[in-house]
Amino acid sequence: MAKKSGAGILFICSDDNSVLLVQRSQMVSEPGTWGLPGGGSEGNETPVETSIREVREELGSMPHRFNVVNKMIKNDDVGIYYIFILNISLKEKEIWNIKLNFESDRYHWFKTGHLPSNLHSAIDIIAT
Repeated sequence: MAKKSGAGILFICSDDNSVLLVQRSQMVSEPGTWGLPGGGSEGNETPVETSIREVREELGSMPHRFNVVNKMIKNDDVGIYYIFILNISLKEKEIWNIKLNFESDRYHWFKTGHLPSNLHSAIDIIAT
């Protein structure tokens, strides 16, 4: 059986040393955990296409300006998950109009190094 694949985006703001996480609602798996906007790939989507689609679905939009900083890959028994790390400016962070869908109850910009302990299993590698 082929492994599942998925992707998400970790938004960082290096201007104030923060990262954006969303708290998962009771309507999805691992409710109450903090994670990234992201999810499973559909059809022949590339990881980049998956991550952008998922952000638009879960947050309502992408920021207008960003820099791609890096990529992390979590490859385990469940599947392969790509995390794209994008940096946005403080100004972009302040004007970004995030509109959560049903998958998340809230979002928060956490200071780097002060992430919540209850991270979603797909992204636990960002805490290391």
